Amino acid sequence: MSPRRAALKLWAEDENPDFQALIATAGQASDAIRTGADAMHASADQLRAVASAGQRRLESHPCPDPELGRRLGGLLERFVFIARSLEAPIEEYGGGYAPALSHQLRTLLADFTVFIADLGHAIEGH
Repeated sequence: MSPRRAALKLWAEDENPDFQALIATAGQASDAIRTGADAMHASADQLRAVASAGQRRLESHPCPDPELGRRLGGLLERFVFIARSLEAPIEEYGGGYAPALSHQLRTLLADFTVFIADLGHAIEGH
């Protein structure tokens, strides 16, 4: 295994933000959007905390691949944005707000999944 791939593998296993916690928390936020405003507001703090912890972890333990690190940083920023959006007073934005937010979250999760796959490919050397 090349030194670059070995560094990525180590980072992905030990140094990275907690991908599983982020996915699980985003899933809970998605469920909250379907439940209603109170659940959305409650899930906002959780999603923000996990995404912010990921940002801090990425800053203190940068990804050995600058491009993947940049992409992950952007994804984490989007998770923080979704968390802020979950706090919005949805009754002021009308009936389309929750479905639009749900769509944004699904899109973000899909993009995050692609990132994880690309990380895996980089580790495998593909």
